[in-house]
Amino acid sequence: MSRTNIIIIISSTATLLFVLELVRRRKLREEYSWLWLLTAVVYLVVTIWSGLGDWVTDAIGTNSVPIAFAFIGLQFLVIISIQYSVRLSNLTTQIKDLSQEVAILDSELRQLQGENEKETNEEFLQLIQQNELLSQKIMTLERELDEFKDFSTDDT
Repeated sequence: MSRTNIIIIISSTATLLFVLELVRRRKLREEYSWLWLLTAVVYLVVTIWSGLGDWVTDAIGTNSVPIAFAFIGLQFLVIISIQYSVRLSNLTTQIKDLSQEVAILDSELRQLQGENEKETNEEFLQLIQQNELLSQKIMTLERELDEFKDFSTDDT
């Protein structure tokens, strides 16, 4: 077994253990961990099964297994970055929409208070409940966004 194979086996095993530890500590959500675990396992399998590395090298059209896997790794990181950008964009849009909805409900609430203070306490309570639910959703989305930002900065 070559020195390169030994280094790849050690780094793949370390990556597996590191990702599992991040999940255990709740620093990495399970929905993201499977991709990193799969990547580490694939690198480990390809390193141990040398014929598979040669096949990948031939499929890419290069003569060097490390170059082939460096290329695949780079493509993997590009795809992950795009996926994170899409997720971040969706969370930002949801926060904006919920914030606007809360502002509208707040405005309606103030208008109802001014017009009908003694009338329809039930509508007033429903608006308060809707406002509270939306505020909770915003806080949850902001926490997810912060976790996502923390996660993405931890990877770099």
